Amino acid sequence: MPLTVELKNRESWVRRFLDERFSLLGSFVRRIGSDVKSLPVKVAPRSNSGLANATVGKALDFRLRLHHGWNPSESNELQRGARVLARQSTATAGERRKRLERAQALLATEMPQREDVLGRASVVLAWLDDLYRGNGWPDGLNHVVGCLKEPGRPDWEACTAAVDRSVSDEVGGLMEVAAGVFPRRAAVCGPAFAGSSWVDGADGDLIVEGCLYEVKTTKAPREKLVDAFRQLFGYVLLDWSDEYRLERAGFYFARQGERMSWPMGELVSQTTGVADATLTGLRNDFRRLAESKRETGN
Repeated sequence: MPLTVELKNRESWVRRFLDERFSLLGSFVRRIGSDVKSLPVKVAPRSNSGLANATVGKALDFRLRLHHGWNPSESNELQRGARVLARQSTATAGERRKRLERAQALLATEMPQREDVLGRASVVLAWLDDLYRGNGWPDGLNHVVGCLKEPGRPDWEACTAAVDRSVSDEVGGLMEVAAGVFPRRAAVCGPAFAGSSWVDGADGDLIVEGCLYEVKTTKAPREKLVDAFRQLFGYVLLDWSDEYRLERAGFYFARQGERMSWPMGELVSQTTGVADATLTGLRNDFRRLAESKRETGN
């Protein structure tokens, strides 16, 4: 199961490990909660639809990656989404193969560096990611499929024409604020971790200067802060080979235009309540548990 699914299930091995080892997480969140709650909203949601807001949030993740020079063709999740896209409808095997090739060509095609196109393209990337995760088929993808049938190299401007402008404009507004918080610099975008394959794939949002950031676009981040920390700790533990040499971890609250992060040592000591607990020890225990679950099939 993907990490996000494991975290929602209180009986899953991932969730139980986190709840047992980070037993003081609730207390830690209560201590910092007032600071998070007091952050003023700079970019309010334009829609009352939870689905639209979720699309905006995921699209902003991809827009931030593009801001740092990331190439969509590097994402395994988007490649898998492209394969799902190619399989849809009653097309023949040959037609599906051509559609997949053209979808992959689109992902590898450089995007015009115009904010309107980048915003719309980020929404399409969010749709493809949703396909991979089994979250449905947005109507706008019918237009993308139509573009992939046209002769010639697929074009981002044409393939994104059906994206609702209000959605892409909201992504653009959030990105305008984010660009001031995250200047273009060396970054790891969509990092996968040594243990990601053990939970059916899991990638974080952004690593900048040794800090892992999860991007949250909710208007009231305090309300789901415990869940957000569980997700963050899941990624930190999955980096059990210490590939990224993470020194800090935290969040970018996109609607507030603020980031908060904490040193790894502080997060471990403040949320486990164990004086001699170490990140290395937690990762080793997490890895052993993952390996035992795979061996037993439970």
